[in-house]
Amino acid sequence: MTPELNLMLEKAEEKLAVARKDAQTLGAFNREFVKTGIFPPDTYKKIQRLFEDRQAGDYDWKNKINRKTAENDLAAAAEVVTLCRKQLGV
Repeated sequence: MTPELNLMLEKAEEKLAVARKDAQTLGAFNREFVKTGIFPPDTYKKIQRLFEDRQAGDYDWKNKINRKTAENDLAAAAEVVTLCRKQLGV
């Protein structure tokens, strides 16, 4: 294999490892905070959608996030932050 190909494979493996960690974190949030009733059921869906849209915006050069999606994501993120602040008492 060429050095360039090795580097590309290493980068791909790094991204897969991060994606697995992100998925595990989302799953743990759902299990520990949503399923136990600390956060409303739709919170996990909002966070998952925000994550997927961020992934698309960051890594999928063919898929652009349009203005409407960005506005919806901004509103959803504000709702999640408000819920978190409420739980933290700030």
